[in-house]
Parts: sequence; C-alpha cells; structure tokens
Amino acid sequence: MRGGPAEKSSILHFQHSFGCGCFGADECCVDEEGNRIEELSPDILNELEGGLNSGKEKEIIVAVLDTGIVAELIPSEYLWVNPDVENAAELIGDTTSGVHGRNFVVDPEPQVQTRDGIRYLGDPVTMDLRDEHPQLHGTMMAAYIINQFRNSEYAVKIMVLKTHNANGLGNLDDIYRAIHYAKYYGAHFINASWAFPATDPESYSILKDVIQRDLAKAGTMMVTVSGNVYMEDPTRKFYPAKFGKRSDHPAMGVMVAATVSKDKTHVSPSEARSNLFVDFGVPCDREIGERYVFSLPLGTESGSPCYLQGSSVACAVATGFLAAKLPQMLFDHKPARSKLGVLEYGDAAMFSNSSALAEGVIGGRVLNLSNGEVQTLGDNG
Repeated sequence: MRGGPAEKSSILHFQHSFGCGCFGADECCVDEEGNRIEELSPDILNELEGGLNSGKEKEIIVAVLDTGIVAELIPSEYLWVNPDVENAAELIGDTTSGVHGRNFVVDPEPQVQTRDGIRYLGDPVTMDLRDEHPQLHGTMMAAYIINQFRNSEYAVKIMVLKTHNANGLGNLDDIYRAIHYAKYYGAHFINASWAFPATDPESYSILKDVIQRDLAKAGTMMVTVSGNVYMEDPTRKFYPAKFGKRSDHPAMGVMVAATVSKDKTHVSPSEARSNLFVDFGVPCDREIGERYVFSLPLGTESGSPCYLQGSSVACAVATGFLAAKLPQMLFDHKPARSKLGVLEYGDAAMFSNSSALAEGVIGGRVLNLSNGEVQTLGDNG
C-alpha cells in the first residue's frame, strides 16, 4: 500500500528536544456525583448507533489524530477507507490492515520509499489502530464527532490516525506526519483534541507552518483545544491553539474551542480562555460542582450515566458540529475553506453571542447545538 508523501525535514533530527503533545490534565470520566472513573472498558459500552450515513451521497472526511479506536464500538460505515489499499472492500472493519488510517506511534524512524520519482512513507511496523487508552480517548472523540451528523446532509467518514500512545502522549514528529497524511488524502477537517504546552512558540514553528501554509492550501481545516489553566506558570501557552490568534493570519488560523457553562456565561474554570484566539464556546451538558461535563457519547450496558470533562470533548463536538454544517460553498471550493469562510458563509443560526463570554471567547461566540440535542446521543438502552 502507499503510505502517503514523505514529508522530510529537520524535525526528524531534533524530535527528542520537543515536549509531548498531550490531553488536558483536567480530563477525566466521572459518575453522577462527580466521582472519577479511572477506566472505561469496551465491555461496558454499547456500540454507536448505525445508519446515520444512509442515503447521503456527499461525504465529509474528518481525520482524528488521537489514540485510535475500538472497532467494536464504532460501526465501519463511519470509517474512511484508504483508496490505495488493495482489496479494501474485503478489509472493511479490520483496524489492523491500514484500510481505515495509519499508526504513526510506532515509527520512530519511518522508512521512505521512492516509486516513479515520488517519495512515499513506507509501511509502518504495525498498522494496528486499536485504542488502548484507559478512557478510550480516541474512540470517544470519534463518537462525539459522528453524533453531530444526525441531522446533516453529509455522510461522515473518520480517518483514524493514531498519534498518541496508551498514556495519551504524542510527539511532534508523529503528529506532523499525520497532518500531512490527512492533507494528502483529502481530509476536510482535522480534530486535534490535544496540545503542546510551551513557553517558547518558536519551538513549534514547524507546526505553525504546516497549519497556516499547507493545510490552508489544501483546504483542510483544523480544530483544537484552548488548553488548560496552569496557575503556577502563567507564561505557559498551548499550541496549536495560539496559532489561531486572530491578528496572525486570521484567514488561515486553526479554530479553537473551549467548554462553557450550560447557560453560556462562563468558560470552564480549568480551561484557557482568550478573546484573541478562542473562537467557539461549546456549552456543556451538565455542571457538577466546578466540573463542566459532557454526557458520554456511547451508552453503557447498565444504563448508568457517565460524563467526560475536558477541552478535548469541546474540540470534538466543535469539529463534528462545524463539519456537519459545512456550507455548500466551502464543500465545493477548497480555497475558501478557512475560519473566516465558516463564519462568512455559515448559517447565522449556527452561532449565538453571549456578552458574558466576551473576555474569554472572541465575540462571546457560542455554538448553537440544536437546543442541546446532538452532541451526546449514545444509546443507553
């Protein structure tokens, strides 16, 4: 199979000097009382409902750069199929074949092959995309995204790009190559429910370049988290969120989401806020003390409600929401796909403005999630 273009750069020589991309320190699964649930076993969860793509001809490809998926929980109809995999139709649902994405975590020094004068990444050591994160982070993010397509004119296809290990850590090299893979195979959106905390933005200039130059040229839009609040180090910033600053190439910047209260008046106390780079507030489903939480996107066998806290969820909900409601003009014309394009051509009913959020979100802009209907409709039956 063809592995995608080999994007080689100096990053391969300095990859060990970078910090790890990670999920938020505040992220956790909790029960109704707010007690932490340390592990989510696939055995206690119900498979996501199928049939949402039925009768829809237009497809939106969303690349999820995360910990992989549990195939038993995500119906294969929602998974992207690599057109370069031989006999792909016979491998649908097999997350070890490379047909639904690629595992970047296990390739510290990816092999490069040259065919017909073009350099490609060689096949990875393993193509296994299985999600081994204790709380199934990648699986949950994919499910949140898919749930937003319930009332969409588009079918959704999740491109599974495994960039983070079972501990939720990913390095910049793997993420950089995964972004190029997503761009090469025509992803409309990239979901980046993670961040690189740093005090020196130049350390991540290569990430900035690929977002503001390469993704903009390809018409691939990235949505990411605002980051966590680190009271002990106020100089710490979060990337790629900071690359979405509206004074810095606003037309090409990454789109940034943060969790807000159900009444749309406060940004989550554990998440970073800014009226310079946070684009969308995503209303939570419930507030448990100071926790702003979202209902689990998959039902549980027992029917007991569970919740997830964290900007990762806000990011995934925003990605799914924006993708499911992508204006036809942007679907047809790649050059117009951007943050400004979404705001200019999108239905005005997609957003509302809360003056109470003006200091934490640009314009106090909030996603109108169909009266709280859509982001978390896992079957608890």
